[in-house]
Amino acid sequence: MDHVSELGALGLASRIRRLLEQLLRDGKRVYQAAGVDFEVRWFAVFHLLTQRSPLSITEIADSIGQRHPTIIQVVEEMTQHGLVRSARDSADGRRRQIVLTPEGRKLAKRLQPIWRAFEEAGRELATEGGNDFLASLEKVEAATARRSMFKRINEKLQSDTGDDSHD
Repeated sequence: MDHVSELGALGLASRIRRLLEQLLRDGKRVYQAAGVDFEVRWFAVFHLLTQRSPLSITEIADSIGQRHPTIIQVVEEMTQHGLVRSARDSADGRRRQIVLTPEGRKLAKRLQPIWRAFEEAGRELATEGGNDFLASLEKVEAATARRSMFKRINEKLQSDTGDDSHD
């Protein structure tokens, strides 16, 4: 057993990060093996745009739960690769509307069988441990939305401080 695994709940974030990094590396290898010039970090934004377009940066950020600066950076990268373009919103000149380019739509069609394979492999992996990891992940996400780790940890620290003051 490795040290991070031995930490149990104390190493939760480290274990999740390690798993995430492995999944991202494997995803990158899949795209490379398929000869597709696509970055794993673009996936959520790009996929959303294949479903709903045009969208503003705010709409994208709200839909996938990421911060505006991250979305702006991803959109800029995809723009440099010719996959998306932005135009000023005719109703509100301050807003940018992001839309797939013809090249982006062509790539989206090419990615469909790859994404189906990702989905099938992900579903297989998520249930391989005997539990439905995706269902558990959804519950953990909902629990952190209700009460963040920050709040939970601070409550524990305050509780510990309060207990120590009674000694």
